[in-house]
Amino acid sequence: MKTLQVVCLAVIGGFVIACGRSSSARASANSAAPASAQHLGLATAANATPVLASSGQWVLAVSTSTQHGDTNVYAATSEDGGARFHAPVRVNDVEGEAHVYGEDPTRVAMGESSPSEGPPEIVVTWPSSRAKHLGLRSARSVDGGRTFAPSVSIGDLAVDGERGFQSVTVGRDRVVRAAWLDGRRDPGTPHHTNAGGDFDPMHLMYGSGGDGNWSVETRLASNVCGCCKTAIATGTDRSVYVAFRNIYRVICETSRSPCLATAVARSRRRFASVRITGR
Repeated sequence: MKTLQVVCLAVIGGFVIACGRSSSARASANSAAPASAQHLGLATAANATPVLASSGQWVLAVSTSTQHGDTNVYAATSEDGGARFHAPVRVNDVEGEAHVYGEDPTRVAMGESSPSEGPPEIVVTWPSSRAKHLGLRSARSVDGGRTFAPSVSIGDLAVDGERGFQSVTVGRDRVVRAAWLDGRRDPGTPHHTNAGGDFDPMHLMYGSGGDGNWSVETRLASNVCGCCKTAIATGTDRSVYVAFRNIYRVICETSRSPCLATAVARSRRRFASVRITGR
């Protein structure tokens, strides 16, 4: 008899509330065990931007807490399908560095879990303003979210430009992969060809790594939409899929402006983009 785990995460009155419910696949919704609610986050802070990830019976709840103008990232884990969560622990290693808001929250991923291999690998990523330098950072946990290693930069810190709208995945090969939008301005780069011509270029970047270290970043596309989020997934054959919204140079007949369309980049060795929606 298969068991279904249902977990919800919400912000109510400045508090992050986690609810978990377990039920048999054969049981009706009315006969399922009632959900239990827990308060996560800090009681003295404004808590926001909750996100969830799961692997087997493991559930990860990540949110941000802001007080006195400083924002930190906190993670709480459950080993029983969300019925009970451990106390939240801080993820970022520099106080108040998180540069997170509703449209650009933290992004998290968990590796596969099994009784023989112990807790799943956990990776948390967030936009950061460490030392007033906008960028992306990630932190890794290998003990079920009880502790996190010191964070590392995703992307080249030597290149200026705001980064965000990241997505992250952990494949069966235990390799962590991420995609993000990057507002860097390369020397000699012309202005955006969007309507009005008043935007700087926006690029889609990709990186991968293991053991907390990231490879040299790769540019997958330029002239992408700067207000649409990315998505990334790893297939069972180690293929990597990245979804994003591209700005095509073809002029739309209806709006007389560059077309916006969703595209997917797939790679086993090299990325190739395919346009899947839009005119």
